[in-house]
Amino acid sequence: MSVTGTGLVIIFIAFYAVIFSKKLLYELTIFFIPFSATAVLNFGEDGTGSAVQPFMFLGALWLATLFFSKVKNLGNGSVVNKIELKPIMLLIGFALVALLSLAMPLIINGDERGNVTGGLGLNDTITFSPRNISQYIYLLFGVVFAIGIYVHNKTKVNYLRTLKIYSASVFFVIIWGFVELYCNAVGLDYPAFLFNNSYNGNAAGYKFFTDPTAELKRISSVGIEPSVMVQSVVVIIPFFLFSVIKKNYIFSKWTDIGFIVLLYVFTIRTTSSSGILCLAFLTLLSLFFYFKDLPIKRKILLLISLAVLIPVIIAGTYWVFKDIIDKMLFEKSDSFSGLERLSSILDAWDTFLHHPILGAGWASVTSFDLFVKILSNTGIIGFVFFIGFLITTLINKFRVKAPSYQMAVINTAITISFCTIVFGNMINTFTFIFGTFWLISGLAIITTYEVKS
Repeated sequence: MSVTGTGLVIIFIAFYAVIFSKKLLYELTIFFIPFSATAVLNFGEDGTGSAVQPFMFLGALWLATLFFSKVKNLGNGSVVNKIELKPIMLLIGFALVALLSLAMPLIINGDERGNVTGGLGLNDTITFSPRNISQYIYLLFGVVFAIGIYVHNKTKVNYLRTLKIYSASVFFVIIWGFVELYCNAVGLDYPAFLFNNSYNGNAAGYKFFTDPTAELKRISSVGIEPSVMVQSVVVIIPFFLFSVIKKNYIFSKWTDIGFIVLLYVFTIRTTSSSGILCLAFLTLLSLFFYFKDLPIKRKILLLISLAVLIPVIIAGTYWVFKDIIDKMLFEKSDSFSGLERLSSILDAWDTFLHHPILGAGWASVTSFDLFVKILSNTGIIGFVFFIGFLITTLINKFRVKAPSYQMAVINTAITISFCTIVFGNMINTFTFIFGTFWLISGLAIITTYEVKS
């Protein structure tokens, strides 16, 4: 185990916050969620080891203080209402099923082979290993973190503050991403030791290009790799889109508009195919939500306008980012990466068919998607709990009306953001070891807001 230089600073500030400012501790936790390539503590060897991310270290301290202060409220039922309790219980149920599934690699004990690492054609024997335990700890922490986010943000003041802190973090991620590009363009040494110091093998994403012969530099910023980093960016876009559409600004009119433009340009420039697809998905979903609330005359006018504008926007975007879009979308299916992803899903599906009840055990096989990964590792039982969590969360968002116009706008945005992060995990992989999925899930569970701060 080793402590990074950045980790020493975070540890010092964290313990200061524990003693003097619980509010600062929470804000630091939220701010550092996108920093998936940053390590407070590293374990193992560089390139093959694992790390404690800042949001995990800070989040663990924050959760300890939160649940200590909230235990009485949880006991008398004043925090969790019946509508919100259902998705929470389903999420907890999923975590328990994943725990039970850990018996499966002990039962299999090397008698079968599966795609353990996700590599193309690299099937190995399925056995119980420390990886099963460590990956389950990541999952359990994520579930507890989502519940903590839910509890803390039951108040309108806290909810809006969380959005602003996370927005500031995303802004930093973008600026640091352009620093990465600048360093590469002028030949400067990129200061990876600051925020790209994890022993995780993918933490060197700042070195990646679109392919070995290309000159197009990818952007990882503070993230493990572009596809992971970009998910932490796109989830904030719906909040700013609807802040502008509904004239209920998060910061100010022109600040919000400028940030939207920056978010779109940055997401495309990351060269992440899943990021570009998520961007298209959330844009179409945002249009749907906006369209359904319009009177009939404005619907007709909007349809006519979109019929003219969409082809122009698509053509303009393609013209500006032609090399990126060609490389990351149209050529992706022919690449080694595309074949590897497809192979992992097919291999994991085969594992599920052999063990349909509890799967092969949590983290026993790898699948670069969401649903087959759940099926192959936790079986039908785990899948039912997880899908139940997703469905009940969405049903609650559609059925329950927000108590104010401002929160109604936020509810629409978080619904789109939640759908987007699920979509991103469907086409990439279940990013349960990172914080963005759990942050958005925790916020999405909330249906009612307390007045007190």
